[in-house]
Amino acid sequence: MPVKQDNSQTMPLISFIITYYNLPPAMLRECVGSIVGLNLNRHEREIILVDDGSAANPMEYLEEWGSDIIYIRQENSGLSAARNTGISAAKGDYLQIVDGDDKLIKTGYDKCIEILKANKPDMLMFLLTNSISANNSQTFSVTTGIEYMLHNNIRSTACGYLFRKDILNGHAFTCGVLHEDDEFTPLLMLKAKNLADTTINAYWYRERANSITTNNDKTAVQRRLDHKRDGIFRLQHACLALADKQREALDRRIAQLAMDYIYTIIMDDKPSLAKRLGELRQHALYPLPNKSYTSKYKWFRIISGNKLGIRFLSYSLPLIKRER
Repeated sequence: MPVKQDNSQTMPLISFIITYYNLPPAMLRECVGSIVGLNLNRHEREIILVDDGSAANPMEYLEEWGSDIIYIRQENSGLSAARNTGISAAKGDYLQIVDGDDKLIKTGYDKCIEILKANKPDMLMFLLTNSISANNSQTFSVTTGIEYMLHNNIRSTACGYLFRKDILNGHAFTCGVLHEDDEFTPLLMLKAKNLADTTINAYWYRERANSITTNNDKTAVQRRLDHKRDGIFRLQHACLALADKQREALDRRIAQLAMDYIYTIIMDDKPSLAKRLGELRQHALYPLPNKSYTSKYKWFRIISGNKLGIRFLSYSLPLIKRER
């Protein structure tokens, strides 16, 4: 049951939106425990658990925190829909997306909370890690979201930052797709008038075999590629409504996603390469736009821009991956 809000209390500083679907109870307990253990009092935090139609009610494993959790159950509708449900219910000034099998790193996240309170940015970005002994440096800089995108390769994952709820202005995750963060994050970042970028390891993510993003079944691979492609094209369409600097910033992100898409085709579904490159060509995304965003982008653009280069990449990239 949802926790009743006392109208005499101020709204929470951060709403933590946990999405859950048929995960081992121990993982969910670890996730919730990492939030409860942060340097936030009960009135500063709001924990929203969105159950996307799991087989069993997960709250029976979270009894000691029952009064701290707003539990929402919905019919199975996918990750994006679950996140959107949590966002709609959230009352916090800031939102943090959390996957139910991950957890927050106390030392790093507490530092992020300090920066948040002192600087009040629209977005605060931190690093994700799956290494227990990860370095936890604590540097940060502040800029606008547009300027950041013009000069940096962004980290798309929506779990990798806090953001002020009021900058959403109707923006939401696209439902029924994979790689939804590739669309959500850059369009949100364009709205950030001040963005704090940190090098703090604050979020620990779990790599699980046979997950949506690691399943190597042919059908699953093709579905992931289809969704990557469609997301790139939707971002390209979104550019039409943007002002000059915003369009320039998003164009950079689109080109980088197209580069990653070509790389993934070569690695995971080489037989579809010619067809998929043709689709990119129809959208003026292949050959890749003639920009020098980074050294890696520049050289990949040059090499991949003709049949001989594509043939070289098709041979060399799998060998490089195996050597690693």
